[in-house]
Amino acid sequence: MLVSTVAPQHNTQSSPKSGEGSWVFEYRPELSQLPPGAEKFIKRAHGGFAVDRQGSGDVYFHLDSYGIIHLSPDLTESEQLNCDPELVEGNGHNTSLAYNDDGVPYLVIPDNKRGKVFFSSTEGKILHQMEKPDFLDWFASSRFAPTDTLIIDGKLLVADGYGSRFIFPAKPFGGYVRGIYGGKGVFTTSHGLDWDPVGKRVAVADREASQIRYFTTDGKEIVEGKTPVVTPLPSGARPCDIDYMPDGTAVVGCLKGADGAPGEVYILDPKGDILSVVKPKVELGLDNGNTDIEHVHNASWTKVGDTLYLLVYAWNPGGFVVLERVDSEESATP
Repeated sequence: MLVSTVAPQHNTQSSPKSGEGSWVFEYRPELSQLPPGAEKFIKRAHGGFAVDRQGSGDVYFHLDSYGIIHLSPDLTESEQLNCDPELVEGNGHNTSLAYNDDGVPYLVIPDNKRGKVFFSSTEGKILHQMEKPDFLDWFASSRFAPTDTLIIDGKLLVADGYGSRFIFPAKPFGGYVRGIYGGKGVFTTSHGLDWDPVGKRVAVADREASQIRYFTTDGKEIVEGKTPVVTPLPSGARPCDIDYMPDGTAVVGCLKGADGAPGEVYILDPKGDILSVVKPKVELGLDNGNTDIEHVHNASWTKVGDTLYLLVYAWNPGGFVVLERVDSEESATP
């Protein structure tokens, strides 16, 4: 059952802010509350968000050994789903949301600890699961530790970011198919995936390389001449994932910021240029308890009415916060 998370309103006049231009954010503590029992597990957090943007606006994310957390569309209520036991165990390293042929949403959850990919209803019931790809003899002795998934053009892509670093194509609710790409000679860590709606390409967050790389849905790298097209991020930044808006603006959560600083969130324009840098720990003071955002593991966006929010999930130590986009002096109209 959804439980209200709203506490007394904070004083927005005195709240610290972070970001540049029209992309300035502040912490919303009353929207950053976890459902009952989750605080016991939050330090294990190592996952990411799925938002039902084409439908209800509900938000879902997995917490290691706790299961799936559901947030209401307005972010004021949260609950622990009554998950199948196998969905409580292990760690959902990220969460994706897709729709079946009838338009019903479902979740795809890669478990990096157990080497599985789970398909779940939005009520937490297992619909299908996939284990390690078995059609490659040489892969039999390799570690399979999937970190993210993407469903696009009727195809499931599985990023084996903590294992072989390959991207494995598959059929949703089916099995793996041939056509793998990437690997250790291409990626340092194929950590996160998303679809670039403007560039019409698969974007891969290559964490240790501090860049975003691009591929067709068939696994061909996007190049200019013979040079791969990449979006470089500041030296030392460690992008874990990328989350696109319909206009091509992207939210990139980074485990570390520039030059190894505490985790940052970059807002990129459709060309990949940085519009804003949000610093949850350094500028918003999120440095203790359930809100110690030392390492940003995932950042996603959602809207409530006309207001944009960032959902930020931290790792080591785990934490969860909601940030609200606010008017800044630079962006405010006279």
